[in-house]
Amino acid sequence: MADATLRALITHYASDQIASLDDLINASGILRTGMSFGSSTGKFHKYTKTSALPTASVRSIGGSYTDQTVDGEVHQLDLKMIGIVQSEDTAICDEIGVSNYFKQNRPAIMEALGQKMAAGIFYGINSSYGDPAGFIGLNDIADANGSDFYTAAGGTTNTTEIYVVKFKKNVNGIVFNSKTIGAGDLVKTTRMNNGGAVLEYTGSGTKKPVYQILYETDIAYLAASKYSVHVIYGVDATALPTTAIMNNAIDSVKADENTFIYTSRLGRRALWTLKDSNMYAVGNNMDTRIETWNGIRVILDENINETNTVSNLPY
Repeated sequence: MADATLRALITHYASDQIASLDDLINASGILRTGMSFGSSTGKFHKYTKTSALPTASVRSIGGSYTDQTVDGEVHQLDLKMIGIVQSEDTAICDEIGVSNYFKQNRPAIMEALGQKMAAGIFYGINSSYGDPAGFIGLNDIADANGSDFYTAAGGTTNTTEIYVVKFKKNVNGIVFNSKTIGAGDLVKTTRMNNGGAVLEYTGSGTKKPVYQILYETDIAYLAASKYSVHVIYGVDATALPTTAIMNNAIDSVKADENTFIYTSRLGRRALWTLKDSNMYAVGNNMDTRIETWNGIRVILDENINETNTVSNLPY
């Protein structure tokens, strides 16, 4: 958007409607349904995790117990900043109206931030599908917790994943900056230079006058319990998870009412195909949709890729 052109003016005067984003919008199930909570201290989240349970014992009358202590470890999760600097030429903004122009573009900004956040939650610091500068994501967490928390479906290229995710407040979930949320904003909006024009360097000693707004949020994913996620990876049109794989994935996280299954359209079709091979038609209706698996809701998230190469994942 830094290089706004005459086309922006033509588009504006051709329609007074906000630009259509239909072809660019991703359904983001995890941002819509995932549990989120504020950090303990702004850009940092500190929490205590019990290392081990004390040892209980039995005594007879006149007997005694052995003194025990409960050991706790203090951990710190650093939130990462995700943002966009929108820079627009003053000539266009002054013609249309500065506030009006930025307002028209705000939905695209929010969608882009949402997609970056969702992709970060799934792919974390993966150099192929995530962002090495980001925060630890679900694939990273599953890999770190060992093979009980991930399963290969068998595909190698052009694959997708199915995530079984368990949420618990202050234990597993999406962490946002408590100070930003406390101020009433998930995304903080800052008008640079108090809303006045600035000179943007365009290279070779040249500059142009622009208005700039910084959109920014702080986010990380907390997995204080290993029972937070199971990933079924390498799913494609023929490499399907079995019923046993799905049931094991759900049990591995000790699923409860705060557990969801997230997958892409390809992954959802894989579940439909699995159901189709184990069902019979009733009357004239053939319905392979799966809204829940053993009571766990299946949620579509289009920020889960469908073209992954398994060797690029951490497993």
